[in-house]
Amino acid sequence: MEYEPRDNYRDAKALGEVVLADFTALINSLYPEGTPPSPLEREPMNHEAFVHRRAAVYIGRQEYFDRLKSRLRDPNFHTIPARRS
Repeated sequence: MEYEPRDNYRDAKALGEVVLADFTALINSLYPEGTPPSPLEREPMNHEAFVHRRAAVYIGRQEYFDRLKSRLRDPNFHTIPARRS
């Protein structure tokens, strides 16, 4: 194991300090400070940020809900359940 289980700590505060040090070392090894993402890594991040900014605002209109209700009441209109991906 790279990080061994900890024992022989004198109290909860001492254990917390050890755990914090271990997690800090792990995070620093996985994500070294000063290593900026490459352009290839940055591109999907930019797209994700764009989507979140645009998706945060929805201005609905009553006509949308009325049309949806009308379609759902139409016996000739078949819906296909979908799940979120």
